[in-house]
Amino acid sequence: MSFRPESCPPKSLGDEGGCAFKKEVIMTLMEFSMFPLDKGVSLSPYVARVLNIVEKSGMEYRLNPMGTVVEGEWDALLNLLTRCLREMEKDSDRISLQIKFDHRKGISGAISSKIESVQEKAGIQFRT
Repeated sequence: MSFRPESCPPKSLGDEGGCAFKKEVIMTLMEFSMFPLDKGVSLSPYVARVLNIVEKSGMEYRLNPMGTVVEGEWDALLNLLTRCLREMEKDSDRISLQIKFDHRKGISGAISSKIESVQEKAGIQFRT
């Protein structure tokens, strides 16, 4: 979570007031796909190594056939992405990396709620 100062008016005459820090939820969804370009056609062993790092991160994530979606704080996501890249760099000279972010204040749990919202509006449960 990020922190932001909250304005605090004086309580009484002569009181300068103060400033408390209020937690503001700012969560980010990151979808990424990472794979080596110099290892032939079977890439699952390399992808599996990256996914082990994601699993051990403790962050909420969803694997899909074309990538992985992870929910967390901005800095933690960038740190995770860097660790995944460094792991793949160990034995790959060329790596393809695609990344998308959804950075939103006041929302957490978006990794599930975004899907639920669309399904509710459509009136059906989509395959996920």
